[in-house]
Parts: sequence; structure tokens; C-alpha cells
Amino acid sequence: MQVDTVNVKAKMDSMGVLQLHERGHNIKNLILREREKLRQNLRIIDIRWKKVGDTLATELSTLTKQCRNLVTIDLSDNYIGDSGCRELASAVATHATLKTLNLGGNRIGDLGAATISSMLMMNATLKELDMSGNDLKKSRNT
Repeated sequence: MQVDTVNVKAKMDSMGVLQLHERGHNIKNLILREREKLRQNLRIIDIRWKKVGDTLATELSTLTKQCRNLVTIDLSDNYIGDSGCRELASAVATHATLKTLNLGGNRIGDLGAATISSMLMMNATLKELDMSGNDLKKSRNT
């Protein structure tokens, strides 16, 4: 019996957790191939330490908008900057089930933080937000 050795770099497990294995960026193919399954079953996006950057963050924001049961997104330590953060904030702003968003350890600056702040005014379900370790300027009392 021959075993298929194709390296699947992104997959959703039976518990509804999407993980990216290695540093492959084939999540777009996974989204296209498994769109309906992801929309109905995805509960957690757990993609940490993969250097996904703004481009993949934008693709994930499209997926986020479509997933009805998503409760957690962890994209910590991924080189996501202001533009990727803006796209994610847009996706999360009206999301009805998301409770946890971890964007810690990225490259998000003051512009990205401002979009997150606006998103928080619109989102009624988010309970936890981690923005630690980003490129935010410290506020100064003058």
C-alpha cells in the first residue's frame, strides 16, 4: 500500500481548529477547497509563530467573515502590520461569535491600534484582546 506523502501545510482538525504547519502559505487553497466545511465547523484559528504577514492576515480576514462558529483567533508573532490588522479588525467588527483575539508580538503600530479601537466599539462579543509586544507608542501625559 502506497502512502500519499503530499505535505499538507494548512488543515482543520476534527475539533474545528485551523493550524498552519511549517511556514507554508497554502491557506488560500485550503479556503477555496474547503470553504463550506470551514464556514460551518471552524471554531479556532491557531496560527502562531509562522511569519504570515499582512497578505495572509488579509486572506484570514475573508475567512473570518464567513465562519459562523469562530470563537478564537490566535495570530501572535506573525509579522502582521497595520494593513493586515486593519483587514482583521474589519472582519471582527461585526462578528457574532468571536470571543478571543490574540495579535500579540506582531508589527502593529498606532494606525492598526486605532482600527482595533474602532472595532471594539462595534463588536459586542469579544471578551479578550491581546495586543502586547507590538510597535505601539507609549502614551505620554502632558
